Amino acid sequence: GLGVVGKLIDSVKNRADDVREEAPKKWDEFVKRGEQMKDSTNVKVNNFSFTYTFDLAEQRAQFNDVVEALRAFVKPAKA
Repeated sequence: GLGVVGKLIDSVKNRADDVREEAPKKWDEFVKRGEQMKDSTNVKVNNFSFTYTFDLAEQRAQFNDVVEALRAFVKPAKA
């Protein structure tokens, strides 16, 4: 039974050593991928344009339509 335990410990130690060697490489890959994502997001955000025009006369006309609809709906109380 001791041979099995020894083999298991060796296997775990070897895997831990492999992970320690791979970790910095994986970290560099994650950093590069993060930079790529950031760059592509910046391009999309910087190329986005939003324009809005405000036509005061049109807004007043719409407001007047709402006021007239309310007046037609709410009838004044008789005194």
